Amino acid sequence: MEFAMTALCAAAVLLLLRAEYCRQRGLKVVSKTLASLAFVAVGLLRRHGASTELPGETFLLGGLIFGALGDLLLVFQGPAFFFGGLVAFGIGHIGYVVAFAHVAPPASWLGLPVLFVAAFGASVLSSLWTKLGDMRVPVAVYVVTICVMVIAALAVHATGAPNGLDVAVGAILFAISDVAVARGRFVEDRFANKAWGLPLYYLAQIVIAWSIGV
Repeated sequence: MEFAMTALCAAAVLLLLRAEYCRQRGLKVVSKTLASLAFVAVGLLRRHGASTELPGETFLLGGLIFGALGDLLLVFQGPAFFFGGLVAFGIGHIGYVVAFAHVAPPASWLGLPVLFVAAFGASVLSSLWTKLGDMRVPVAVYVVTICVMVIAALAVHATGAPNGLDVAVGAILFAISDVAVARGRFVEDRFANKAWGLPLYYLAQIVIAWSIGV
């Protein structure tokens, strides 16, 4: 069933890209909802089918659920919905961080990867700073949160945990996909941003969902 939900997510993302390109709002709402519910379903199915619960998996599921909530909020236009989506995604990232901390304690997070992730976050913020306006503080907090999430995921991978590669790849793809969201919101609302950002985002969430029960 997980494969069916993964296929549904992929099909819904293709429909979402068509909706974004053709500016079909109704199709956008339906396809985005389906894609988001599909990766949540994969996580739930993986958890239900696992013989034992690995540390932090409840928080991984929470992260997926808040990610889906953020997706739905971003369907709507306006600063309030964007801010709400930002908060939902931020909470989702905190869920991931807590989940990863169950496998790799925070004391093990320090290392060379921190420098690369911090440089990535700093470069994203510096490229957007003059365009953020009154969203500077929320966006800065969000960037720090997702960078911590990536660092924690890389630490999980370093432990050799069975799902370490999945969470590391998922976290990195998630962070990269957010660049497209930021460019679309604060630089220029072009389909090109969505064309690569949306597939990367949903791939990230699917990979994280599949890491449950490994």
